[in-house]
Amino acid sequence: MKQIAQIIPRNTSSILRGGAVVVMVGAIGSLSLFTSHATTPTASFEAEGPVTSAARKVADTTASGSSAAKFKTSTGAGGCAVPTPNVPDGPDPAGGCFPGPSNTGVPAGTTLSSYTGPCTITTADTVIDSKTVTCKILVRANGLIIKNSVLKDGVSGLVGQGASFTIQDSFLDNGVCANCSVDGWNFTVLRTEITGSNRGVYCMNTCRVQDSWIHGTALDPTSEWHASAVRVEQNATLALDLSDRAYLIETGQIVLAGSAAEIKRNESVRRAYLGY
Repeated sequence: MKQIAQIIPRNTSSILRGGAVVVMVGAIGSLSLFTSHATTPTASFEAEGPVTSAARKVADTTASGSSAAKFKTSTGAGGCAVPTPNVPDGPDPAGGCFPGPSNTGVPAGTTLSSYTGPCTITTADTVIDSKTVTCKILVRANGLIIKNSVLKDGVSGLVGQGASFTIQDSFLDNGVCANCSVDGWNFTVLRTEITGSNRGVYCMNTCRVQDSWIHGTALDPTSEWHASAVRVEQNATLALDLSDRAYLIETGQIVLAGSAAEIKRNESVRRAYLGY
């Protein structure tokens, strides 16, 4: 199960697209979308050389070289990289595997080189592939794709139409900074690891965050920064309309669960989160 979006606070007007399950966190007045994926190894066999595909080398005493290549597929939760449930790479309650180090970030075997292109992207359909990027990428055109890359200073899109981007199979290492990770309108984040910053992803309108691992939020202890893994300007009614199930969490405990339609009809939820 993966987190799609966290929505804070209510009574704003942006649109959230996508999602399978919604979690409503009453303690902080937020709404989070979750969905799930499953991974499993198809086989263990001897790995004679470097692993250069989306696989990892694991110990296997039955192989002649005492190592095997473990590949990812989508056939069930039994093959999660970690057997412990409800942790990164471990089984999730929906029968899949949580995102973690084995299934997010730059694929094993990728050779990175320094990015020397512009930091402000004004050309449509630009592709940044297998790069280490040390400047903040400002997106001012549609169709930017960043993949298989390490980013040190985040990606920022426009507030409004006119720019869109996708980050996939990448690692954002932000350090201690405010709103320096991923933000804007019209973006997609896939299979990406994000650490640092007070906010991993800030979706202002129409975003998709899937199969991604956002952790290690970094705050300046002398500041009053707000912190969140994923923040989305809220349209709670639409989020429930797009979801299958919903959970209300208060002080870390699930106090209400059911179909999204049931939660939407609940009187206390309507008053607290939906404004009617």
